[in-house]
Amino acid sequence: MVDLVSILYKVLLHMERSSRMTTIGILVLGIGAILVFGAIYYKTNKANFDAWIESWRHKTGTVAVSRTDSRVGTPFPKPGFTQKDSGALRRCF
Repeated sequence: MVDLVSILYKVLLHMERSSRMTTIGILVLGIGAILVFGAIYYKTNKANFDAWIESWRHKTGTVAVSRTDSRVGTPFPKPGFTQKDSGALRRCF
């Protein structure tokens, strides 16, 4: 990949300005199209993609950790922190 980028850079250096701008425009358009179609593909196949990621997590032994506590909905609450305590904190601030 690095080799392709270096070859493209050297070719662009020796081109005329109009050809260089056209080539850069085509590259930006192509990258944008890849990102858009990749996002569409991911959203339409999210369940399959998430299942594939989970299978790799189980194979490698890494487990996803939730960043929020389902009881309170705040990131990393202190141990023993309850919903009743969060109401008291809201009244203080």
